Formats: sequence, C-alpha cells, structure tokens
Amino acid sequence: MVMLSTNEPEKKKKKTESKGSENGDTVNYATVVRKVKAYLKKGVAVKELQSHIAAFPVSAQEKMNALLEGLFDGVEKAFGKEATKRKNHLAAAVPGDDEGLQLLLLNAVEEFCYKKGSNALNEVALILKALYDVDLVEEEHVVHWYSKGLKGDKKDSQIWKNAQPFIDWLRNAESESEEDEKSLCSIQNIEDYDITFTYCYCPQFDVFSLLLYPFILNKGSCFGPLCS
Repeated sequence: MVMLSTNEPEKKKKKTESKGSENGDTVNYATVVRKVKAYLKKGVAVKELQSHIAAFPVSAQEKMNALLEGLFDGVEKAFGKEATKRKNHLAAAVPGDDEGLQLLLLNAVEEFCYKKGSNALNEVALILKALYDVDLVEEEHVVHWYSKGLKGDKKDSQIWKNAQPFIDWLRNAESESEEDEKSLCSIQNIEDYDITFTYCYCPQFDVFSLLLYPFILNKGSCFGPLCS
C-alpha cells in the first residue's frame, strides 16, 4: 500500500500561491503601492526607485498610479505644491515629450483624485497647473486627456468640471494680451491663502472665472483684480 503524504495538498497550494509573487507577497497593485511607499520612506534614489517599479509585473498604468499614490502618501491638501516638490520622481517616470507617458500620468492624476476624494478633486486644476509648469505635461496632451474624459464613462464626474478652468486657461493663453496676464492672480501662490476651493463665493463670476480671474477669501472678505 502506498501512503500519500497529508502535506501534499498544502504543498501544492503553497506552490500555486507563490506564482507571480515577490518575497512571498503576491504582486498585485496593492503590493506595488506598498513597496513604492516603503522605497520612498527609505529615501532611495530616483533612478533606483524607477528600476524597482519597472520590474513589477503589472501594467504601465498601474505602475504610474502606484508611483503617484506613493508620492502623495499622507498628503491631504496642497497637492499642486507636492507635485512640484516631487517633480524629479515624476520626471524620471515621464522623460522627454512622450505622449503615451504623459497620458499615463494624467490618467494617474484622475484615478488618484477619484480615490482621494473631494480634497484632491477640488485641487485638480492646481495639480494640472503644477505638472504643466514643470514641463511634465504639454498643452495638447492635457486637452486630449480632458476631451477624452468628457466622452468616457465618467463624463459627468466633478473632476472635469473642476479641471475646466485650467483647460480654458490653456486654450486661451496664447490669445491673451500681456496686460491681461499681469492682472491674473498667481495660481501657484493661491495655496498660500486660507481659501476654500469652491465656485460660489462671488456670484458675479461663474465657474470659468476662477482661474482667469481668481479671488481670495480672507476673513470673509473677497478681493481680487475684478472684485476690488
């Protein structure tokens, strides 16, 4: 009589679970995010981090999503400033003017905003502006991403409404006169003030006026180029 080991099913199970794993952990998106956060906490060099991310057996979009989620870990506001601080990490992931990589980054911003909630959604225009200012995304690719989003399954999402002022600013930037540009409040510095990112404080302006003619709330007062 041949005796079968009672450990045989368990061995087979362990062998199956080890498939597609790294150091005993199943390599899925959650694992990648966890490892990216760990690498960032260790302070690994930018190139080394990119090397680790490139080796993960997940899609290119998931790699970009995980990088963004890791970079913004623990951040609850001022996402635009954080993007500027982390520009070296982002630039390593989006080198040159590669349209595909820029769209991956923009898609990652979109996914991050959905996951993070209202705080990030309210600041999406500032995030896009920060990425644009450090040459991580180009105008045509941002507009393409935005136009595609308006036709997608999430076309009614708040993200597109909140991003529209920046898109309008991009589209009109070339036609604006130098005098008009001088009258704009600095979008970069708007985060330094105690404001709420909403579009209802000044009834005389509609949502599209926020970035073109922004105003700042300070102890209940409203002031700006057209409000003073």
